[in-house]
Amino acid sequence: MSAPPTGAPQILSRAFWRGPLAILFLALVTVGISRSMLFAVLPPIAREIGLNEWMVGLMFAAAAGTFALCSPVWGRQADRVGRVNVIALGLAGFGVTMMLFTVAVAVGLAVALPLWAIFLLMLVPRVASAGASAGVFPAAQAYVADTTTAQDRTAGTSMVAAAMGFGLISGPGIAGLMSAYQLLAPMYLAAGLGIIGGIAAWKLLPEPQRTPAQLEAEANGGRPRIRLRDRRIIAMMPISMAISMMVAVTQQTSAFYFQDILGLDAAGTARATGTALMLMAGATLFVQTAIVQRFRLTPPVLIYGGLVLALAAYGVLTLAASFWMLTGGLMMVGVAFGMANPGISAAISLSVEPHEQGSAAGLNASMSATGFMIGSLVGPGGYSLSPDLPHYFGLVALSVILVGALFVTFPNPKTTVPLDMGDKSG
Repeated sequence: MSAPPTGAPQILSRAFWRGPLAILFLALVTVGISRSMLFAVLPPIAREIGLNEWMVGLMFAAAAGTFALCSPVWGRQADRVGRVNVIALGLAGFGVTMMLFTVAVAVGLAVALPLWAIFLLMLVPRVASAGASAGVFPAAQAYVADTTTAQDRTAGTSMVAAAMGFGLISGPGIAGLMSAYQLLAPMYLAAGLGIIGGIAAWKLLPEPQRTPAQLEAEANGGRPRIRLRDRRIIAMMPISMAISMMVAVTQQTSAFYFQDILGLDAAGTARATGTALMLMAGATLFVQTAIVQRFRLTPPVLIYGGLVLALAAYGVLTLAASFWMLTGGLMMVGVAFGMANPGISAAISLSVEPHEQGSAAGLNASMSATGFMIGSLVGPGGYSLSPDLPHYFGLVALSVILVGALFVTFPNPKTTVPLDMGDKSG
């Protein structure tokens, strides 16, 4: 492992923070935080209302399923109508529907309604918010592909993954701190951040210049639509799904572990879970900025390293019986996610043509959401049967995926001629 060559562009340099990618970074952090705040606050709130674990898992799974269905559609629209339009609409739509979800939760806490009625009142806006936000990640991934060279693609996708991943993992920590003062405050904040983020993206984020390949495809009347069975990317999709499943299982069972192992009340659970997941977020951000950005690790190194570390993390979590063992396992998951997620995103981006970036990123987001949906069902549902079951499932599933990944040939920007040889400025 060596440092990048002298003069190599740095995605997170001072110039970056003054440019359009800084706005994109902040927009992704916003939607990540806003979506994931529920991981810390919803389980204890659901118990206060009377909803059980499987209802919570079903709610998360339904949202993830909607995200999986909508992501490819939004990705194709990002190729067709522009990246910024999809990013802004997705953020604003998420903010509005998240506000409706928060109101439904407030009604459930204050009004004595049948549990099925409260569940439906919460489920509908939760699913709608997932559908609205589904376009942000594929459009952002395509935006970065438009504004980076092939050699910088891993660093660029690492920036996207760092922003979205840091938001997804740090959201529960922020929610845990805020819930000490008011249990619903994190959700009101999430709704406000989504609306403000959508307006900011619309006003401040410039649409990237269309590449010759994109212009040619548009002139020929083509609407890029990569199929899931496309031989260039099909082998990478199960890995993308497994990475997301790993995070979902750990995030959505951590609150139950902390509450039951440490004997905490709802507010104490939110604080403990929030603290641990904030440390997990710090581990993710450190890897994706200080390691991936500085040393320019290739997709194969990131993917294999992340999967191996994820297996080790599940081993620790299986044996965990205290706050610090649980937190240590979560931090290992954060590092594994910080490596594998940008690795698979870069590999997929490097495997397709410039005018197919949005469509490919949409499929990647769909597979990621599918993994999240599986994790949402296996995590809380498995925990209700046996607290160790989610971690055993993760160990077996990741072992299978790692063995399969050994037979996949991943594109390497250092040794492979990129598909987009045209000059770009990042």
